[in-house]
Formats: sequence, structure tokens, C-alpha cells
Amino acid sequence: MACSSAQLRLMSDLKSIVNEPPEGCSANPNSGENLFGWSATIFGPDETPWEGGVSGLRLTFGDNYPEKPPRCYRLVREIEVKILGKIIDGCWLVVIIIMKI
Repeated sequence: MACSSAQLRLMSDLKSIVNEPPEGCSANPNSGENLFGWSATIFGPDETPWEGGVSGLRLTFGDNYPEKPPRCYRLVREIEVKILGKIIDGCWLVVIIIMKI
């Protein structure tokens, strides 16, 4: 069965995360069989008000990824929700990869 362009992009994003893990966060598919649902963790940066904090979120990708952004759920802090919402709603670009979310 051929992979969709969304699946190919998600596999590419996962490979980037595995090869060059981003600092201060992690993200992985929830299942090896379904690349459209991911879990991510953001660790509060040192020497900031969020130091020591951990925020979890769930990313749900559609068949139209990367043309359309993923849906993101379960951010703990209101400020983070506002920032992420602004990025995803108003500034989404096809070239944004999962590590940048």
C-alpha cells in the first residue's frame, strides 16, 4: 500500500526528531501503525518562570498535513496555549516541521 504525502512527511519529521532530538522537548507517534496521532512533552527552559515545568500535549494530524496544521490539545499553561494557537492559527507554513511546533 502506497503512503500518502502526509504519511511521507510525518515519517520524514519523525526521522528528523530521531536523528537530531530537539532540546527541551520530545515528540513521538502514539502508535507505530498510526502516524497521525502524536504525543509531545515540553520541558520548561532553565532560568525562566517555567523552569522545572513539564507540559504534555497531543497532536492530531489530518490527511492534508503539512498543508494544514495539526490540532493540538492539552497544553497546561494558558500562556502556552495562546502562543501555540497564534503559531498554528495565524502563522502556519507548509515548511514548519514537528520539531518547530
